[in-house]
Amino acid sequence: MISERKVKTLCNKFKFTYNYFDHNNVIIIISRYDKWRVSLPNRGKPILHHYNKLDMDNYHFQKKFPQHCSLEEVLEYIENHDNYVINGDAHTNNIFKLLDEVRRK
Repeated sequence: MISERKVKTLCNKFKFTYNYFDHNNVIIIISRYDKWRVSLPNRGKPILHHYNKLDMDNYHFQKKFPQHCSLEEVLEYIENHDNYVINGDAHTNNIFKLLDEVRRK
């Protein structure tokens, strides 16, 4: 189990808002762009779920991390995801995919 102090330190480092539920080993993270749920099973692999904006009541599975992955590595993944989306790479890729579909027709 990770201490709330450690969670607070790491979330502050990445400028994420969080809610920590230590009895369930679950952290709700609000990053610059999205909302996430991190499950930290005892001696298990961290599991990340992403808030599904299309279905406002659900999270969907995002990633299962390696056995000894740290919370900091999970938060780095979230930050990289935000940067990818905010910098427009995700939207640009979607536009190119749509253009390719139109060209194929």
